[in-house]
Amino acid sequence: MNEDKNVLLKFKEMLYFCLEELKATKASFYLLAPDGKFYLKASYGFTKRDVLPEVHERTSPIVETLYLERKSFYFNSLIEAGDFRGLLVDSNTSKILVCPVYLERIVGFLDIRDKAGKELFNDGDLTIADGIALRFASYLSSFQKQKKILQPINLTETKPQEEIKVYETIYSKVQAITPTPDPLIFKPIPEPPSSFINSLHKIINLHLYIPDFSCLLFNFYTTKGSYVILGGKYSLSEDIVQRINQEGKGLILQKLKEEVGNGFFLNKYFPLGEKFYEGKIFRAFQQIISLRKEFQLIYNYFSTKPLGKEEMQALSPFVSITKSYLLTELENIIYNQTYKALLNKLLQPGLEDYSSLIKHSIVVSDIAREFCKTLQMDPNEVNRVSLAGLLHDLGMRELDYKNLYHKKKLEDDEFRLLQQHPKIGSYLIQKIPFPYEVYSLVLHHHERWDGTGYPSQMLGEEIPVGARIIHIIEAYDAMTSKTSYRPVIDPSQALETLKSKAGIQFDPSLTQRFVIFIQTYEQGKTPS
Repeated sequence: MNEDKNVLLKFKEMLYFCLEELKATKASFYLLAPDGKFYLKASYGFTKRDVLPEVHERTSPIVETLYLERKSFYFNSLIEAGDFRGLLVDSNTSKILVCPVYLERIVGFLDIRDKAGKELFNDGDLTIADGIALRFASYLSSFQKQKKILQPINLTETKPQEEIKVYETIYSKVQAITPTPDPLIFKPIPEPPSSFINSLHKIINLHLYIPDFSCLLFNFYTTKGSYVILGGKYSLSEDIVQRINQEGKGLILQKLKEEVGNGFFLNKYFPLGEKFYEGKIFRAFQQIISLRKEFQLIYNYFSTKPLGKEEMQALSPFVSITKSYLLTELENIIYNQTYKALLNKLLQPGLEDYSSLIKHSIVVSDIAREFCKTLQMDPNEVNRVSLAGLLHDLGMRELDYKNLYHKKKLEDDEFRLLQQHPKIGSYLIQKIPFPYEVYSLVLHHHERWDGTGYPSQMLGEEIPVGARIIHIIEAYDAMTSKTSYRPVIDPSQALETLKSKAGIQFDPSLTQRFVIFIQTYEQGKTPS
């Protein structure tokens, strides 16, 4: 009975998170018994005044509709509900969402009522509910292994102390969180991004047609040191560049009140060839361009003659153009960082710790990116495979990952359960509008070259190239990573294993090229 109580507490905890995710007010979970009836196992939010059936028989409107539709459904009013009307009225509710729980067949269902704020259920809620049902299915799989069905219980058997334990479980997870709000999430950078430098080169090109223009000198200061981008028609001597750099460093330190690194890096851009003006060159204009606290540039304009007031005013639009160019680049960088952070959050969205899963996913993604570059794949395809590499095991977190992933030996049904992770992962991302199609790569990354893989038993080149690449890389990481579920072996042994299974499990051509690539990659070099 103690085991059953722990299970009931787990059901109740999962219902709590169900309400949180769907913003609903009440939920219950029913489980199929050998007699063909669905028995109430747990509920949340219902009061003593609410009449909630302890059993749903085969003739129940909910059960009949589930077996007919075989998918989640909802009603948002008593008029819509039809045969469900009495069920809603008895429990003082007016809206219902029902979601089946599958383990090869329907083994239970979630009965979810009334969203907060009188909001209506929508199709997006069906997707969320299906994801919640997968979690119930994952938990129930352990009982399928034991061929054990929990006995029906009465609501009155759930004691207040057990409810307190549910709250304590959730509370302990919350207590483990240490929120650290940081107004400067976008950290100071060690060097200017290449996109920034390219934009400055474009800006230099715009100035080439200005009469008496000599050059532009941009000072960019970072935690690593001083970066100088110099370019135009005529160059400056090294001592002038150093002097202007020191002046600029003083100005930036006053503004930032932060240390600047001691390094010095010079980037020259003279599209017509670097040469020096025979006469005197004048610094006609200087301005600090402030994009963000950690992005401060100094714009220095040099000409072959002194500039008057009107000529200096005429340069103002060029400064504005420079700032506009760089702000656009900065927005792109922030967007990309946010995008990557959200992708990582997909792997660990809640309070559970999936550090091993995240580390494995990042390694696979990084190696995939560099390997695809050596294959001279299109840049968009490189990004696509790298993104799929990051998300390939996303479905694992819904399959009792913490207990199953590190087991040395899985039972047959546990292994069958883990084999569902490509299908679940692809399901979780199928409605996200990524800039690249990654669904098929996540779904098929466990297909084998000989056609005995899963979930679709694809053969040879039927398997998407990106999925074949991820299959090789994740196998290599699983064999060599200290956080892997299997005993760690030496990289050279791992490569021998890959070669021995080329043409059977792995694409033979890609395996051969990967073996050559990874030996250089592991030494910190990327093959050209």
